[in-house]
Amino acid sequence: MKTLLVKDTKYIAIPLLLLLLLDAILATFYTYLEEPGSFLLFFCLPITVIFALFSRNHSQGWDKYVNALPFTPQEIVAEKYIIAAGIVLLTQIIMLLFGTIPFILSHSTIDYAKFLVTTSSTVLISSITLGIFIPCSISMNPAKGTAVSIFLVVCVLFPIFYVCYIQSNMGGYYTTSYGSSYMHTYIDPINEASTPVIFWITTIFGYLTLYGSYHGSVILYQKKDY
Repeated sequence: MKTLLVKDTKYIAIPLLLLLLLDAILATFYTYLEEPGSFLLFFCLPITVIFALFSRNHSQGWDKYVNALPFTPQEIVAEKYIIAAGIVLLTQIIMLLFGTIPFILSHSTIDYAKFLVTTSSTVLISSITLGIFIPCSISMNPAKGTAVSIFLVVCVLFPIFYVCYIQSNMGGYYTTSYGSSYMHTYIDPINEASTPVIFWITTIFGYLTLYGSYHGSVILYQKKDY
């Protein structure tokens, strides 16, 4: 499997470095970007590389050729998922490294809490998209896999994300009456207390999605007639 990893890594190395550089720039200037728009940009970075990799292998007939090599179906499929998970992880690490700097300088803990949720949401949506794309590409082809995964993400995942995003920004000032005096309290749904829980649950669930998708892809790969 090491040989497969080296082959695909060499192909995606340059575009991946460029995308990670763009990711670092976007994360650094996150506070100046529109939050939904920046989330879409972060989300597109990891899946673009995987889409291109699968399309190239399919167009060159690699899918058929690799079956003649001494690799098991588990190794062939696992190699794709290792690269996919690695790209998602690199994206998250770059976001955290470069995105933290502006918030350290501004001391804005509430905005940083929302940024952390954005990073974990990027992991989740990217993992779900790749978890749909890879088995669809194996059972059909990369073009159909791309169409199916984009359709499901646009029509199912993004509406859910948008509703959750709206709900997470419904904080505001609430007035409490104490006799003749009033206290105005600002309540934000995303705060320092809830952020670690949301961050870790969303991140872990994202990577578990890829793990579950891997087992399904192995079954589809073994059943496909190459």
